[in-house]
Parts: sequence; structure tokens; C-alpha cells
Amino acid sequence: MKKLLPVVFCIWAMLSSRAQDIHFSQFRNAPLFVNPAYAGDFPGRVRAVMNYRNQWVAAGAPFKTFAASFDMPVYRMKKKGSLLGGGLSFYSDRAGDINIRNNSIQLSASGVIMLSRRTKLGMGLQGGAGNHSADYSELLWGNQYTGTGQGYDPALPNNETGGTNSYWYPDFSAGVFYEYNNSEFSFSGREMFFINAGATVFHVNTPDWSFSNSTDKLFMKYLGHLNMRYDFKGTAWGVLPSLLFQMQGPHQELNLGMLVRYRLNQATKITGFKSENAVYFGAYYRHKDAVIPQFFFEMADYSIGISYDVNISSYRSASNMRGGFEISLKYNNLTDAVFKRESFN
Repeated sequence: MKKLLPVVFCIWAMLSSRAQDIHFSQFRNAPLFVNPAYAGDFPGRVRAVMNYRNQWVAAGAPFKTFAASFDMPVYRMKKKGSLLGGGLSFYSDRAGDINIRNNSIQLSASGVIMLSRRTKLGMGLQGGAGNHSADYSELLWGNQYTGTGQGYDPALPNNETGGTNSYWYPDFSAGVFYEYNNSEFSFSGREMFFINAGATVFHVNTPDWSFSNSTDKLFMKYLGHLNMRYDFKGTAWGVLPSLLFQMQGPHQELNLGMLVRYRLNQATKITGFKSENAVYFGAYYRHKDAVIPQFFFEMADYSIGISYDVNISSYRSASNMRGGFEISLKYNNLTDAVFKRESFN
């Protein structure tokens, strides 16, 4: 049974890959993979994020996903808070014994408009190319069995025709978000509250997604997200609840949960000589799939996040409840001491 698991998992990955994209449990630390309108919308000059995820190790043929993104405000308008942003993102996803790969590189462009002193609207477009490939040399074919005492002979042709092991496709997406921010600062403490809600449509051109000569369109993916943050005035504590919902063809995914933030030290408001450090801890729940404890450490311009998916679905008998390990690294070059107070949003 253990020898069959990688084969079954590989077949399942090929059948289901038509309708499912990569996903990260730490979606708050993967902004350009959630909404292209986030490109450049942060308090700082540049932002770089790296994500790594290793899922379903117990099956013997895990999904391994690496992603990286870089974005910045390209032009800040005279109206404080309004900007034009740009970003570049890349991911590489590999699964199964035959190394089914899905690579993607995307450019993002955004426009953020301040509607009032406390509200803003962001819109973004994303476009690029993807590559889908597989290594068929690792597969065993019926035509390569001789039926004699020799048994399997890998030198024999498999006589399979009409397919390809690699192809490129164009890919386009669009997103929008709305944010209300009512943050007040004082020397005795601070009170921060904001709520950000948005929606994204990925693969609006429904690119062809098939290893054969037949047409097999990639489903559009609809994503909705909601992020909040509230820091309690006069204390070092804050809470960050979040929700993310994705729908792609027949597949749906709901993630919800909350992080608790504790400020380790106060940043100097005027000089900026001393930066703020903080820790975040909490858990998320992916509906009918996993419980996901998360931990983040933030030190000035840098942060690191670690999480683990504890599988609770019907697959747990095979996974031994081992879902997936994930780590994220973020660099945000902040512009002043006040921005350092708002770096995790």
C-alpha cells in the first residue's frame, strides 16, 4: 500500500491540476498571489517576499511550492496615500514522482486612490505567462512489459502519441480592494483599526491547460478576502482576524482565523533610531481540511513566518495528519518610524 501511494497521488494530481492553483496558508504574507491591486500599497519604499510550502510528505510524492515577489510604489501622487504601484511575482510548483511542474511569472500594476482621509480604493491588473510540464520518463507503460521472463524493459518504446510534456500559456488576472483605516497615535499609546476587503478574478482568459492535443481550459478562480487589525490603545497587544475564500470550478476553499500581536518594544516616533519588534501567534482553519497554527517574528524591516497544516480531513488516515509545512520571509524597506508601526498589514 505504501508503494502505491505515490502512484495514486501522482494520478490524482494530474487529474485535479486542471482546476486548482497553488495556495498558501500564510496568505497575509503572499500579497501579490492574493490581489494584484496590493502592488505597491504598503508603508515603505520596496517590499520583497519569499514563500516555501511542502505538502503531503506522508504520501511519498509531496507538493513543493516556492514563490517570490517584489513590489514598490512607482509614483506617489500629491494626494497623500494615492499611488501607482508595480510588482513582479514568480512561483514554481512541483508534485509527484514524474515532477508535474507549474511555473508562472507575472507583472502587476496597480492604482490606489484616496477617497477620503480614512478610506481608499485600489485596482490592479496582472499579466504574464505560465508553463506546465511533466517528466514522462518516470512513468511505466503497458507496452514496455514484454510478457516474457524479462518482464519490464524500459528500452522499449511506449507507443504513446498525441501529447506534449511541456507548454506555455498566457495568463491574466484583475483585482480590487477597499480599505477603511481609523488609526490614531499618541505618546501614551496608540489605537489602530483598519479593515481591508477585496476580490480578485484569476485566469480571466481561461488559458488552455492540457498535456494532450485536446482543448482543456483552466477554470477562472474567484477569490475574496477580508483582513482586519485592531491594536488596543495603551497596551502592547493587537489582534488581526482574516478570512479568505476561493472558488475555482467545482472546488472551493475557505480559510478563517486570527493572529494575536504583541509588541516587544516601542519604536522612537521622531528619530526612528529604534525600530519596533513584535511577535504574532494564532491559528487558522481551512474548512474540512486543516487546522493551521502560525507564528511570526517581526524585527524592524524584516519578518519571518512559520506555519504547519494539521490535516483533519478524510485523508488523515493516509497523511497521518501531516498536512504541510510553510515558511515565509519578508523584507519591507520602511520610510519612517511611524510606518514601522504599521508594517504587518
